[in-house]
Amino acid sequence: MLLLSRAFLATAVAFALLTAAPAALRAQNPAPPAAPAASPTPDSLSELTDALSQDEEKRGKIDAVLRDEEPIAALKARAEALNKRMGDQLAADRETLAANPSLETVEALGASWRDRGEELAGSLKCLRERADRYDAQSKDLANFQKTWGQNAKDDKAAKNGAKAKDAPKASEAVMYPELTPRVAALLKAAKGNETTIQQRRGELPPLLESAQKQEREVERMVATIKEAGPQAFGRLFLTESVPIWSTTLWSKTLWRDSGFNLGAESRAAWAKQCQAVGYYAQGMADTFLLHGFLFVVLLCALFWTRRRVRAWIGDDPSLSRAAQVFETPVSMAIVFSLLAAQGFYPQAPPLLAALGGAAALIPAVLILRRLLDRHLFPVLNAMVVFYLLDQVRRVAVALPIAARFLFLAEMAGGVAFAAWLFGSRRLRALREQNARLAKGMRAGAQIALAVFAVALAANAIGCVDLGNLLGNAALQSACLAVVLY
Repeated sequence: MLLLSRAFLATAVAFALLTAAPAALRAQNPAPPAAPAASPTPDSLSELTDALSQDEEKRGKIDAVLRDEEPIAALKARAEALNKRMGDQLAADRETLAANPSLETVEALGASWRDRGEELAGSLKCLRERADRYDAQSKDLANFQKTWGQNAKDDKAAKNGAKAKDAPKASEAVMYPELTPRVAALLKAAKGNETTIQQRRGELPPLLESAQKQEREVERMVATIKEAGPQAFGRLFLTESVPIWSTTLWSKTLWRDSGFNLGAESRAAWAKQCQAVGYYAQGMADTFLLHGFLFVVLLCALFWTRRRVRAWIGDDPSLSRAAQVFETPVSMAIVFSLLAAQGFYPQAPPLLAALGGAAALIPAVLILRRLLDRHLFPVLNAMVVFYLLDQVRRVAVALPIAARFLFLAEMAGGVAFAAWLFGSRRLRALREQNARLAKGMRAGAQIALAVFAVALAANAIGCVDLGNLLGNAALQSACLAVVLY
């Protein structure tokens, strides 16, 4: 027993020694202290603040562009009006081309539809640029979310001093409570901008599709007009219409032909012209206001100029004749603003263009009467009559018979006026005062008489295209000569 007790005691002592040894060793060699949590530094705060400021500025620019760009609803309304107007014009011009128009008409149609093609190409470019801009803006907004956005995992990683792989700046920013409101505001604003972009981008495809369809229609129309050009040129020396004395022509004119009624056709053409002007004016309220503003600016500038010119005349009386043009500032403002109408109203319907030309006629005559020699007043008056008839004929281009009779009236009037002017006593009296001017007027009257007579004869025998080409060239040259003088 005693032996067993000693053995048990020795075993217990040995076990106690073995248990205490590791503790003693750990006491002698303590474990290294845990690494302290990472603490923010001033440099990292400055870098984060700069990066946040840059992204806030970029987000602000995106918001400004979205706020200031033209609304999609306005684009849609203008596209619908353009589509309707172009559809009506397509139908009218196809009817004109089917009626074997003159070379001059074909060239005018070609220029008009080329301008339409350029306008549509510009609209398509703007729509595509807007779609690309939306893509770039959406990408930038997604980068904001990726850079500054954070989830629970990022918060936990940042609080433990670690950096999240997907949003490093977000994890660092959590260490700085002063940045938290700015980051939250940036993310909220970016989310609102993204919603706006997605909504607007979803409305673009129908507009792009409509513009592309219109572009294809314009391309086909331009190709058709190109084919009609050589055909019209080939008809110049052909009798493509019946002579003026033909009973067929007069039966149509006098409403006896069952298939044609000039009065009804004229009313229908007038209704179409008015409808085209109505469609064209839709959505152009801003353009009308801008044109009116230009008129007011020109009027003020011309009134101011008139006061300055009157002061100059006191110093140099030789300027008095040239300065007469500034004595009619209202007329000058009307003429100048209407001369700029082509830039405000591209591809205007014929009726609108004719009304604009007629509106400019009266003030232009008032100005020219102050500048021209009194012996040229009959020429000016004749030009006014010819211009008005030309505008009516321009509107009636879809009615070949009516346009032909108007042209015959113009040419007959031109022959009569040129013959009168050639033998006028005014011209003989002018020789004593201004021999050079009288000689020029006499030569001009001879040329005009010959051209008008040939154009009248060509139209009368049925060479309508040749007559129109000669007569229009003579009228345009006469108007240009008066303006240049």
